[in-house]
Amino acid sequence: MTLRQIENKIFRKDHSGFSLVEVALALGVAAFALIALLSLVPAGIKSTKVAVEEDSALNLLGVIAADRMSTPAGSLSEVYGLPALVPLPATSATGSFGAGDDYRKTSSLQTARFRIDYRITPPPSGQQGPLVGNFRASWPASAQTPENSVEIVTTFPQP
Repeated sequence: MTLRQIENKIFRKDHSGFSLVEVALALGVAAFALIALLSLVPAGIKSTKVAVEEDSALNLLGVIAADRMSTPAGSLSEVYGLPALVPLPATSATGSFGAGDDYRKTSSLQTARFRIDYRITPPPSGQQGPLVGNFRASWPASAQTPENSVEIVTTFPQP
């Protein structure tokens, strides 16, 4: 094979490749896809933040219920001051208080992260059964109408 034949093979005019229009179109499609994906990032961040707040609130409610369960029935609960279960209340015992990031009871809702509302309901009169505890955590605590809330229902054995 001569040098001329090698040059003709290497530098042929019929090489196939992408035209400028094809490259521009491919870049446009890639940019459109990237913008669509990036638009999902703020929604994902917000969803994650809400999930973390809900998880924290549910953990707090579990701690509050455990505080009532671990305290003798005739005493106020040790950490949160929930009402005694003995003697059986004739009607539901209700109340609310604030709790901070560290799950401690706060002196006011202005300094609290969560507002805790609770109701402990005895069984119907003359019936044996557990007391039912409804606990709701809402946040932000100082808001008139909180944006978010979670609730748990638990039972306490009748003493």
